[in-house]
Amino acid sequence: MPAQIITQNLTNSKIPARFYRRAKVLLRIINKLIHTKFNEIGVVFVRPNIIRSLNRVYRGHNKITDILSFTYQAKPVMGELIICATQAKQQAQHEGISFNDELERLFIHGCLHLAGYDHMKKKDHRLMRALEDKILNN
Repeated sequence: MPAQIITQNLTNSKIPARFYRRAKVLLRIINKLIHTKFNEIGVVFVRPNIIRSLNRVYRGHNKITDILSFTYQAKPVMGELIICATQAKQQAQHEGISFNDELERLFIHGCLHLAGYDHMKKKDHRLMRALEDKILNN
């Protein structure tokens, strides 16, 4: 049975319909490339004040971030991605890409975190970025 993606938009931002369709495809590619079995992923789009609060409580960082990942079960992977739509829009504009493209990269990035990847060291950061690129270009 394919992984289930449950989404919730708690913002005034319109999330592109393409993102919802592509998330399912991206998750299948992630499963295949990193040999992970995802069960259920929640994707919640929030406003800056909410992600700042969550970032402060769970990571000790009192600042807005683009995405937070919470793993609830390791095998099969079950977790939740909290995405700040406003931050994603700003990053997309800064990078000169579409809002949807930024959401897709954040989704992949968050899924890799759920699967156990991190980017605390430079080599791990390079590995995650290479995997993100490979998944996006697959």
